[in-house]
Amino acid sequence: MGIHPPKIETFDVAAGTNTDPKGHVRAVDVYREAPHGLYVSRAMVDHPTMTHLRSWLLPDLGIRVTEFWWRPGHARDQDWYLDVVDVTRDGTTWRTEDHYVDLVVHTGSVQTGREIADYMREKYPVDL
Repeated sequence: MGIHPPKIETFDVAAGTNTDPKGHVRAVDVYREAPHGLYVSRAMVDHPTMTHLRSWLLPDLGIRVTEFWWRPGHARDQDWYLDVVDVTRDGTTWRTEDHYVDLVVHTGSVQTGREIADYMREKYPVDL
């Protein structure tokens, strides 16, 4: 089994677009550049479970923080989704390189490492 290459996503502020790792180009509703990073807000057109996303690309922290808005009946028990990423910038174009390390945050929820491990084993069983 080989290692997947990192997922690269492009955020073109000047063009008002976001290109996902599969090459799909989508319109962005709002870009805001700040000293600490980039804010992105866009619709999830034709997505079966989500309607909208808001993300903050934070290069100094090496993370992308995302809030998803869900279609009725598809809400998940999460407030924030964090991707461990490298964020680079070339003029008005930002890029993230996703390293497949993700954290789901649910405000007010405290889980132990054992609870998280049990959940992962149940949700993603692996025969060793």
